[in-house]
Amino acid sequence: MVNGAYGFGGGSANSKNWVAGDSGVLSNKLSWKYDMDQIKGRIISSVKPSALLISNIASVNDLLQGVIADDGARYLQLDGNLIVSGNIDIGDNKIILIVNGDVDISKNININDNNGYFAIIASGDINVDPSVGGAATDPDTVTPNLEGIYFTQKNFNTGSGSNQIRIDGAVIGMESVNLQRSGVSAFPSEYFVLRPDILMNTPKYMLRRNNIWQELAP
Repeated sequence: MVNGAYGFGGGSANSKNWVAGDSGVLSNKLSWKYDMDQIKGRIISSVKPSALLISNIASVNDLLQGVIADDGARYLQLDGNLIVSGNIDIGDNKIILIVNGDVDISKNININDNNGYFAIIASGDINVDPSVGGAATDPDTVTPNLEGIYFTQKNFNTGSGSNQIRIDGAVIGMESVNLQRSGVSAFPSEYFVLRPDILMNTPKYMLRRNNIWQELAP
């Protein structure tokens, strides 16, 4: 049966009396909540994050703590504000930071293409220092300043300044993404690049694992 109308010719309905809804987008028929609690709950239902022992990160070595989960990633949690004060080369590591507070980033964060993975999930603001970046130029010719997934339950702030910044990956600000750079140039002050390779490398405990089934009319 489709929307109450049916026709079986000389036959009859299946004994299950399956009903297919109208054709359309499945997602607009579902109640969906996407926030830090949902993401954090998804993680801790399968793995216990290790406590991040320091709140000022100066190199990747400061993040190589705790155990590596069976999906190949390190899950770290900090209760309080986080500062990234040095250039961080994640390399081929896979690191997810859960921060119950603000995050202040004053240096570059980079990963190896097709292998590394980095994500910050923050309950507070993620603030990028205006010094991150450089003089305006063709952004396709420069190394990204930030790579990875940056999710904040509040605001992602690019920092008020004239330096050009390039961010590869994904930026999610549940309240806002504030583009605060104001360089005067033919090139953009903030340049975002969607990187499917980063998204495809997402460790399994970061992924939504619920299976949702709904019959749709062809």
